[in-house]
Amino acid sequence: MPFSLNSKRKSLDIKIDVELSEIAPQRDLILERYELIRDKSAEERREIEKSLVQKLDFKFLPMVTAMLMMNYLDRINVSNARLAGMQKDLGMSDPQWSAGISMFYVGYIISQIPANVIIAKGSPRLLPLCMLAWSIVTICIPAVTASWAFIFCRFLIGLVEGPFVPAVSLMTSSWYTKHESPLRMGIWHAGNTISHALSGLLAAGILPNMERVGNIRAWKWFLLLEGMVSIVVSFWYIPNFPNSTGSYFITEEESAMAQYRESVSAGGLSEDDSGGHWDGFWNAMKDPFSHLFAGIHFSLIIAQSYKDFFPSIVKTLGFSNNITYLIQAPPPVIAFLVTLGISWSSG
Repeated sequence: MPFSLNSKRKSLDIKIDVELSEIAPQRDLILERYELIRDKSAEERREIEKSLVQKLDFKFLPMVTAMLMMNYLDRINVSNARLAGMQKDLGMSDPQWSAGISMFYVGYIISQIPANVIIAKGSPRLLPLCMLAWSIVTICIPAVTASWAFIFCRFLIGLVEGPFVPAVSLMTSSWYTKHESPLRMGIWHAGNTISHALSGLLAAGILPNMERVGNIRAWKWFLLLEGMVSIVVSFWYIPNFPNSTGSYFITEEESAMAQYRESVSAGGLSEDDSGGHWDGFWNAMKDPFSHLFAGIHFSLIIAQSYKDFFPSIVKTLGFSNNITYLIQAPPPVIAFLVTLGISWSSG
């Protein structure tokens, strides 16, 4: 009988312990790292998080969307300038023109990985300097008089544009959670899509109406104006990463909340736990999904190569130059809407 009583007592103690553990608040070990928000109530933390996301949506997101729009405009503007006589004025053959288009991607490939390793460990605020550099090169293109100079300028534009899209992807995933990121990435990536439509509309407005204004060919005005707009956009200030952005962008509490959200998304690991500058690169090289994604992206870029020649392709259908510029606009607008829908569902 005593044995039975002791067994019942032990059973009762275990039951009480289980019930107490179920109603006791769970400790958030990651939250305890952040002194400014760890003692706040759940409601207060939700308000801080809401304010943070709003600032990101209304400050960070418009900045990078505009920058990426100009990134893409300065990449494809020569496709419309070609119809206005650029290739003929430079005395370039079709193979030379194609070489100029291709050299952009040579510079783009060379700079992407090393530049983004540096930016990931350093300061994303270097990105406006990249934008300033490609804007200056774009403005210099109207001054070239030989095919080799055009090819070299295209290489330089690719070299300084290369770090941009991967760096913005990294920043987006650092500031937003895994549920928020897809839609935001869809929004700023749609800046690329919309810029294709915008390029056609700008070409329709500038190329037919500015021929020989100031004794300058219209295609030169087209490149000059787009380059100057990019310079203006390049002076916008974008934030660093959550742990290195000052109070000019967010409050100290919002900074702590951003770091907490980033840590939760990373499973509690910090940037310092990842090792040296190139450890992330080697981890990616060992990950089969990285290579699968690279293959998918490679195929996508090959499929999109038509865009560099799209105005010339449309011109062969017998349309006037003006109609050729304008007819480019509807497909990217449709793609923009589809992109937002798929991005939202992915999140």
